[in-house]
Amino acid sequence: MVTDMSRRAVVGAALAAPFVARAQRTTTITYWAWSEHVRGARAVYPRFREQNPDIEVNIVNLNPQEIQDKVLIAMATGIGAPDVALIIESRFPTYPPTGGLLDVTERIAGSRNDVEQRLWDRLHHNGRAFGVPYINNSAVIFVRRDILARVGATAPVETWPEWLEIGRRVRALEGDVRLMQVSPGLPGFGPLAAYLESAGVQIFDAAGKVVRNNRRAAEQLAFYHDLGKADGVGLLVRHNSPEHFVAIKTGRLAALHSGNWGLDRLEQEAPDDRGKWGVMPWPRWGAGAPP
Repeated sequence: MVTDMSRRAVVGAALAAPFVARAQRTTTITYWAWSEHVRGARAVYPRFREQNPDIEVNIVNLNPQEIQDKVLIAMATGIGAPDVALIIESRFPTYPPTGGLLDVTERIAGSRNDVEQRLWDRLHHNGRAFGVPYINNSAVIFVRRDILARVGATAPVETWPEWLEIGRRVRALEGDVRLMQVSPGLPGFGPLAAYLESAGVQIFDAAGKVVRNNRRAAEQLAFYHDLGKADGVGLLVRHNSPEHFVAIKTGRLAALHSGNWGLDRLEQEAPDDRGKWGVMPWPRWGAGAPP
């Protein structure tokens, strides 16, 4: 999201990039992001300053859900917006109607062939672009190989039925170890979407209408819900929450479902466990199912 030094800004679906005209004086840009994205920004910032000596960036680390709400309030009131903010894709449609975003249609036109169609469509509102594509990656599962070894399992695990069976064995270990984490409430929508998409399930039809009597979607929702039940294999805590980080650090989670950026998360949150983690593809829904 980029302001024009008033209240207009550009926000994107898991995206961010500044567009500020060069000037003789130094321009300061405020950038809101979280955890691994902040670390990434700070890592490339020295090089950015070399290329843009007249632009300084104030990088602010906030909780991801806090950012989404604060930006929306700032857009609606015209007060307190940063220049750039990282926005979760599923939250993006709520921002353009506020009128507080900067139109970047012409600026990103050259990136059309570099962005997956779904993400490209999410950047637009009424045919105009209000965001910059930032990240689009596949779901993977990071696994504690040593914990799996304790229950006689190895990665990769090919199918979800096999994965759940391993999860039940992990639950039997001492120390209340769980196979993975499951998010409740709004933060849980992102992972749920991964379960739906990997199973080829759609919630909306081509016209954007909700698919009624959607048996397969109901089955996937029940599957995700059961993971977090008291007798399930998942630990029910919000993703990226302090409780989630503590569970990772203390060895209470055997796996982390994530994009490839999860590697940075593990290096930061569980440095003592370096060498114990491996990574595997998202499991298939059955032996003959596509990857």
